[in-house]
Amino acid sequence: SQEPPFVKSARLVFPRQIYKELVMHHSQTEMLRLWSVINSSLIKPEPSNRVKYTINAISALARCCTLSPSFPDVVNLLNIFFENADNIEVFEQTNNYVKDLAVKLLLQTSPQILVQLSHQSHHVRDFVQQLVLNLLVDHYHDLIFSLIVTSSSKNGLRASSAKTILGMLREKLPEITNEVKLIRSGLLRAAVTWSESALQKISNAFESISRKNYTKVVEILQSILIQISKPKCEMHNQFLNQYSKNLSMLQQILKVYTANASTTTDDGKQMRLSCISQLTQWCKSMQEQLVEELKLIRTIQLTSISEPLAKKTDFKLAVFGTYRPNKPVNRIKYFVGQFSVFLTKQQPKDVIVKGEDGNFYQYLLKGHEDLRLDERIQQFFRLINS
Repeated sequence: SQEPPFVKSARLVFPRQIYKELVMHHSQTEMLRLWSVINSSLIKPEPSNRVKYTINAISALARCCTLSPSFPDVVNLLNIFFENADNIEVFEQTNNYVKDLAVKLLLQTSPQILVQLSHQSHHVRDFVQQLVLNLLVDHYHDLIFSLIVTSSSKNGLRASSAKTILGMLREKLPEITNEVKLIRSGLLRAAVTWSESALQKISNAFESISRKNYTKVVEILQSILIQISKPKCEMHNQFLNQYSKNLSMLQQILKVYTANASTTTDDGKQMRLSCISQLTQWCKSMQEQLVEELKLIRTIQLTSISEPLAKKTDFKLAVFGTYRPNKPVNRIKYFVGQFSVFLTKQQPKDVIVKGEDGNFYQYLLKGHEDLRLDERIQQFFRLINS
């Protein structure tokens, strides 16, 4: 029979033997995927054979990842493994398949792996903790910021495990952890400036006022005073100087409210209502001033938020997003000392770094939202594209 056009064109590029091997591996990979699907679909209907079916499904996908590495296969493998690894027999016979996955695939699926630091089985948690630590020591460029975010998780077990790993890394690579801390603290201050943070808290206070949750209103506004009581940078000092009168007024109103918080007399109740009225007016006035100020901000000087970061050069960390396992590392040379501000609702910042290769790399620094959602959407697009 006549060969399809793509076969003829492929032979112009590949020798016949290589082409045959590619076709053979492609067919073999499809068969292995189907075998995995069949076995994984039988795990729940036939629990008595759970171990056998799980091992079959995982080993087939592991073979796929060897023959033709792909993101969907490794995601599926990890999903089946972590759903069934509470069974000690499954765990002991399949954990090597996870450990032996290519580093590139493990890094691509790091969100799915980090979540398992809070797995219900302690032997799985210990396994994941060691897996992450091993990856982190050699490939911290790609993983360390995600792990730091995980250390602040609302899931106590997950946060504790992440902090333990970071502590181990600090002992092994103290210079790296200090450098990452410097970068992260500086960029966080730029992502959400003091004025933006205060404006967000005031908006939250207005929402609580509308619900007549006055205890929450006081709590939110007190958090502004607590936050500004810890000087950190020149921008912080500028905020204090600009709004010192407003902040003093807020402090006085809150002091009066707190003094009458437990009073049950009519005078005490009237005093509290008067304080709430004053706090509402304070929020309105402060909100108007902050909105006008933020409209005028076009740039942020790096020295005003982190002088040490502005002065530092020759970082150990790779330029963000450029790290590839087993490839030369293009490290950060320095941060350009001025961030542009986009005049949109969330006011993202334009951050530029210079790499050792001499090129400049541009990034959008976003605050006020959870970027893990963006991360999952990117993974979803990768699945669809594949």
